[in-house]
Amino acid sequence: MKKYLVYLSGDYLDLAFEELKASLEAEKIDYFNIELNSQVAVFESQNSPLIAVKRCAYSHFLAELCFIGEIENNRLNIQVLTLPELEEKKSIRVRINKVGKKKTSFSTSKMEKTIAKEIYEHYQNHDFEVDLINSDYTFRGICVENKLFVGFELYIQDKKEIVKREPGKRPVFRPGAMKVKFSRSLVNLCRVKRDSIFYDPFCGGGGLLLESTLLGAYSIGSDLDYRAIECSKINLKAYVQKKYALIVADSRKLPIIYADAIATDPPYSIQSSTHGEEILSLLSKFLKEAQNILKKGSYCVFCSPKKNQPEKIIDYFPSFHLKTMIDTRIHGSLTRRIIVLVKNSD
Repeated sequence: MKKYLVYLSGDYLDLAFEELKASLEAEKIDYFNIELNSQVAVFESQNSPLIAVKRCAYSHFLAELCFIGEIENNRLNIQVLTLPELEEKKSIRVRINKVGKKKTSFSTSKMEKTIAKEIYEHYQNHDFEVDLINSDYTFRGICVENKLFVGFELYIQDKKEIVKREPGKRPVFRPGAMKVKFSRSLVNLCRVKRDSIFYDPFCGGGGLLLESTLLGAYSIGSDLDYRAIECSKINLKAYVQKKYALIVADSRKLPIIYADAIATDPPYSIQSSTHGEEILSLLSKFLKEAQNILKKGSYCVFCSPKKNQPEKIIDYFPSFHLKTMIDTRIHGSLTRRIIVLVKNSD
């Protein structure tokens, strides 16, 4: 059993933490004793969580936890947990960042020197060299107030790859389109798996379909607006070549008979039309259909403005139970409420 640390985004911390747990579950990686310390998630697992963390939108890096420390009276006390086996005559570096509102005055350079000393003493016969730019091995840490977590880096997110898929970079832009990270997080919350069937009944410009397809799912999207389907077709073709289908259809009468997972962002009557239907009424009719195409244990994820209290309608659908509810402030007039439902019975 090893300990791991994941550095999460502070923008939507609740969402980031739920996404991490959902991704671990989707990849069937058992985790134990998970704790959240500000933006640092620490947990134990018998299996490497690399594949799960790589699919997360709001996880900045993954490391095998090696050191924990505490700053007291301007002194850093370090506890060595475990260190990996490393090759000799390689280059290393230590990188530490402070996060949170109450940052310690203890400098990161002192922290890095303290950790580096511990590393050199442990690997004293390895003839390591320091390379701060292109090192073979990186020990990366986060300091939260007076607590320090440092691990051996296994993965760091490539932000450039995410930017390439942002709505403004796609061939066709639709107003109100979700940012890539938000779309990916919704797909992760529904625990979609490789080669499973993902469905988005309000697909719009295809943002969620793109993310689910990149995760290896067969993605089906439908929308009542044929122009949205045309946009999705063009956008998806620019990034992926197969494993998706698009249908002009009404979410109140779903065109498919089966899906393994659903994630969607229904219209709010702000920048996308509900075609004259009240938002909660539209959601109710969609959920009535959704419960018929999902099997027991499957997830259904959707968003709606917090002010509409979308959770009120869940009691009308006893085949679903509420797994979690996450509020995310988008701007001054919109806070999205994300509802994660699990199918309890067939």
